[in-house]
Amino acid sequence: QVRVFLEAAVVTNKKTLEFKIEKSKMGQVSQSFEGYAILVENVEPLPESGTRIAPENYTVQLKVSRK
Repeated sequence: QVRVFLEAAVVTNKKTLEFKIEKSKMGQVSQSFEGYAILVENVEPLPESGTRIAPENYTVQLKVSRK
């Protein structure tokens, strides 16, 4: 499982969104914010049990679209 925290803002409305994603659900987890759908398409590298990956070594691919 990977957790992604994303700060979304539209004008003065700001919110931190949390995504908890299982490997099998990658590309299927989305949330809505201010008329937008935010989808986490991919996170790399995928975490492995027993190893620690520094946060700055992750990349997150998002797809944002109007609802």
